[in-house]
Amino acid sequence: MSVRAHRAALSRGMIGALAFGAVVILAPADLRADDSLPLPAAKIEQHGVASYYGGSFNGRKTADGERFNENARTAASRVLPLGSKAKVINEQNGRAVEVRINDRGPYVDGRIIDLSRGAARKLGMEKEGLAPVRVEEHPAEQPTARLRKEVKNEAARQQRYRFGGRTRAARLRRPVRRLGRSFRRG
Repeated sequence: MSVRAHRAALSRGMIGALAFGAVVILAPADLRADDSLPLPAAKIEQHGVASYYGGSFNGRKTADGERFNENARTAASRVLPLGSKAKVINEQNGRAVEVRINDRGPYVDGRIIDLSRGAARKLGMEKEGLAPVRVEEHPAEQPTARLRKEVKNEAARQQRYRFGGRTRAARLRRPVRRLGRSFRRG
C-alpha cells in the first residue's frame, strides 16, 4: 500500500468516525437515554395505629417464606411490598425504627402495621401494645437490565477463571450429572 493510499484510507476512517459522533450527539434524547439510572419511585406514607405481635407466632413462616423472629426489626403490612423497608415513627414520643416488611397483616380494623416485638421495643410501645404511628416507605431501587447483564457476565467470568475456561467447567460438570442419575430411584 502506498503512502497516498494509506493517507486516503486514514482520512476516510476519520470522516466516518466524525459522522458517527455527530449522529450520536445530535440524536434525540430519548434514543440516547441511559437505562442505568432508575427513575425515582413514589414515596408511600400512612398514618394510623400500629400494634405488635410475637409469642405464639415466633418461629412460624411469614408471607415471604422466612421464619418469624420476634426480636428482629420486621413488620407486617397489607399494602407495602414484601421485602421493602419502611421507617415507622411513633407520633407520641418521636422515636423511629427502620423495619423490613416480611409478612401480611394486620387483620384488625383501624391498624396499618404489625411490628415485631423488637421493633415495638425500639419505638417504646411494648407495654401499651398500640401506638399512633407514621409509616414512610421508600421503594428500593430495582436493578436495571444493564446491571443484571453485567452481574451475569461477571458470574460467568468468575466461573471460567475458577475452572480454567468453559471447556474445563463443562468437563467438571459432567461427572456430577452422571453421579446424580445413578442415585435416582425408580
